Amino acid sequence: MPARLRVLHLLTLSAGAVVALWFRFNGGILQLLNVSGKDTNQSPTMKAAGCINGVQGVQGDVFGQVSWCNAASWFASANAGIASGKTVIPPLGVDKLGNPCPTSRSFEITDACPSDNVPTQYLLLPDGSTAQYNVGNRAAHPDAQVINNASDEALLTNTLGPLISWTPYVAP
Repeated sequence: MPARLRVLHLLTLSAGAVVALWFRFNGGILQLLNVSGKDTNQSPTMKAAGCINGVQGVQGDVFGQVSWCNAASWFASANAGIASGKTVIPPLGVDKLGNPCPTSRSFEITDACPSDNVPTQYLLLPDGSTAQYNVGNRAAHPDAQVINNASDEALLTNTLGPLISWTPYVAP
């Protein structure tokens, strides 16, 4: 049985909401291409959506494992919300010993390229394909092997956080 994408819930966005997408990939190179095979420097649609996958204007250039669409507009909107007081980012908080909680920018626990990987776990299916690790896929594929990526985000969220009694910030 092939793995299936499950939509858990849909968001209702208010008028004027700004949405951005970040893509991360556990392989070596992630390249955004449209249905015609054009990259973010060639595709008018991806340019209009603010998609970035490498140095703008350099044909075939890619950053590696990350790319994004509409991030500049999203950050401008987020910064405007912070400046106006409508968006409030809470302080980091402290661990069970009273120390400031680490982030993926804390180089004492992350590598020289923080936040470059996703914290997602996967199922390696007997036929060699993969599926995202979730309750439905695990039930459908009980013999699959759980695999993951050496991710800084996963290290913080899945290992270090529970050890020091830290809970990551999530949007309300």
